[in-house]
Amino acid sequence: MKLICIPAFLIIALSIFSCKNETTGKVNIEIQVPSGEYDSLLYYMSHENLAVYSSWEFKREYFDSTGTMQLRFDTDEIGWLFITFFPNTYKGNASKKQNRTFLLVQPGKEYSIVFDSTYPLLFKINGDFEEAQNLFNRLSHSQNSSGYDWSTNSDSRLTAFLLHLDDSITNSIKPFDDLLKRKEIDKRYYNAVFNHIKYSHASGLLNHFHIRQRAYERPKFYKKYPEIHPLKISNEALAQIEKAVYERYPITKKEAGLLPNLGEYMDRFLRHK
Repeated sequence: MKLICIPAFLIIALSIFSCKNETTGKVNIEIQVPSGEYDSLLYYMSHENLAVYSSWEFKREYFDSTGTMQLRFDTDEIGWLFITFFPNTYKGNASKKQNRTFLLVQPGKEYSIVFDSTYPLLFKINGDFEEAQNLFNRLSHSQNSSGYDWSTNSDSRLTAFLLHLDDSITNSIKPFDDLLKRKEIDKRYYNAVFNHIKYSHASGLLNHFHIRQRAYERPKFYKKYPEIHPLKISNEALAQIEKAVYERYPITKKEAGLLPNLGEYMDRFLRHK
């Protein structure tokens, strides 16, 4: 029998490679908040190829006495991570401190999410794609604050609104175009952000019309919101607007898992289908 000799350095290299393969799929996230200020967080795990958003997993975790928490995941479990922080309800103005963080997890990476009172969103992400992660958080919060903020209150025809919608999406994705060109983010991250921007803007357009219709039908209730201009529009006309938006921005199964906080848009899109 002929013996096969494998050099020692090759055995060592194979061992290192084997160990590396076992650990690259793990993700560690360290979270630090001021002791006593925050009680817990709720995180939502989104897989990349979900058929419907309701398949997300929800789990609540509680901070220890020092305000520290460690989250560990396998990357085959998670793509996007959406975290909502809950302040200690026994302290004053608790609702004002509640906040969200959106994180796109990368294989074999470590992240930290830290409370920072000087930061616009109170929580700052450190780790891979740091600039993109924090830019995305600022963008997501501004888009989700009010559905009508991004658009005008004019009564332009639908074609003009769709053009405005396209312009809004193009302008919002520009900073990420630059990051992609500089290779500071990869294509997977870019596509995830682009989908979020695209559908949150489309949802904002529809929300814009629905809110203005309700403001016309219920003037007493919406009187305290002067920024909303009531609009007399029929349900049939609104249905035509929805049809045009859904045809322009349809949701595919692959994209469904990358749509944080857009459940209403997805519900209506599925009903339209």
